[in-house]
Amino acid sequence: MKNADLPAMPFEGGNNNGIQPATVLTKREIFALHAPSCPDWYDSNESDTIRHIRWPVFYSDLVLRELEK
Repeated sequence: MKNADLPAMPFEGGNNNGIQPATVLTKREIFALHAPSCPDWYDSNESDTIRHIRWPVFYSDLVLRELEK
């Protein structure tokens, strides 16, 4: 499993606390969620809607690539 697909905030419940394991967002999803506003230079040939949808994914991939160094 790639680092980007691992849980961002893993949590395991267990018999000792009676809480079921939680389904959480992946690291890639968390970084995309917190991406800064889309800069003007990013894919200026695309429509604004597509550009603002693709930017968070591009940003999260950049962050994850740097963290793996």
